[in-house]
Amino acid sequence: MGRTPFPSILMPEMRQYLRGPRRYVLAAALTLALGSVQFLLMPALRGRFPFLLLFPAIIVSSLAGGLGVGLLAVKISVLFALFVLLPPAGSLTITNRNDAWALGIFALVGVLAAVGSDRLRRSRAEAEAARAALVESEARLASRDVYKDRFLAVLAHELRQPLQAIGMASRSLRESAANPTQISGLIDRQVQQLTRLVSDLNDLTRIKEGRLHFEQEAFDVRDALDAAAETHREMLAERRVRFLVSVAEAPLPVLGDPARLQQVFSNLLRNAAQATPAGGTVDMRAERDAHEAVIRVRDTGVGIRPERLPEMFSLFVQDGPADSAHLGVGLALVQSIVTRHGGKVQARSDGPGQGAEFEVRLPCAGAAGTA
Repeated sequence: MGRTPFPSILMPEMRQYLRGPRRYVLAAALTLALGSVQFLLMPALRGRFPFLLLFPAIIVSSLAGGLGVGLLAVKISVLFALFVLLPPAGSLTITNRNDAWALGIFALVGVLAAVGSDRLRRSRAEAEAARAALVESEARLASRDVYKDRFLAVLAHELRQPLQAIGMASRSLRESAANPTQISGLIDRQVQQLTRLVSDLNDLTRIKEGRLHFEQEAFDVRDALDAAAETHREMLAERRVRFLVSVAEAPLPVLGDPARLQQVFSNLLRNAAQATPAGGTVDMRAERDAHEAVIRVRDTGVGIRPERLPEMFSLFVQDGPADSAHLGVGLALVQSIVTRHGGKVQARSDGPGQGAEFEVRLPCAGAAGTA
């Protein structure tokens, strides 16, 4: 078992208690108490070591309360020595030169002890803070490794599915009974899935490195919403998921890249579709709130655990069963694109089984603060 330094024993229990004026009161009480013990021991010590127990009072006060408290203990110790310990008792004057020198040296050493103890206290506090930060950093790295391992496993799953389908289609083409039109459609869908996956990964990397170009034009964000909705309407119908769309009648002008924002809404709809079982509902709404265009995509799917909400837009993070084939890339890409447009995105959920809502807020073109 490792040895625990004295400051680490003293400070954790006393740190919360010793705050404000209370620490000065306790330092004064400790100094007077140890001074009284010193006075009672004077006959046994025969006049030697007159300040012996006052040093621990100064050191403990500095360690527990800081430099100011330690210096207070020094002042009280000097006054107590003058009035009680040194002759003539009951007076604040010194008649013996040797006693005066001894008291002066004690005061100097007491100040140095207070300064040294305070530095030790600060160093210990900094070391504890650094250790806590290191532990937190290690925990984040370990968590990130878990996310990355899961990401790679799901990536392999998503890649294997379309490749298996393409392989089966290739074998079917060699059979005389195969329908070329059906086989061609199957291959097209799987290639589109692979292309989307690789494109999302590539776009996210380029955004992080600042290499992805964004167009800057004023356009009606409702057009991007309509395009995303039409793209996913058939997929939602195949999953037997009810799809509701409610878009403001008035234009929602924003300044940005129409294709990239359509990518944002497509990713949110795809995420909602993957999370919603047959018979559920996906609801997409768009409206204007003051100087912002607000787009909400809500589903009645598996929901999100509350502790995972702050992490949902981090790369490699997913929420749900390991076999859900959800890579955790789409939402990271959504946040990156929305942020580049000066907007914000937020996830909400009441917990597992309660569905989820993703809200995107974009500054309207011409609004104050819009580039």
